[in-house]
Amino acid sequence: MERDLALRIASGFAGGMRMAATCGSVTGAIMVLGLKHATGECHTVKGREPVYAAMQAFLAHFEAR
Repeated sequence: MERDLALRIASGFAGGMRMAATCGSVTGAIMVLGLKHATGECHTVKGREPVYAAMQAFLAHFEAR
């Protein structure tokens, strides 16, 4: 994906998405984890298990920092 396209897609995540509750960086990171870890079966719970595992590890690290 071209950098400009990625920045345009992610531009709404800046500044906590204007909700003051959900970190836009975390939301964007979860999207990237899905891109990296999802299988062709991501429409099923079993197919999303690798994504959920990666999310769990990321969120634990994020909260610890």
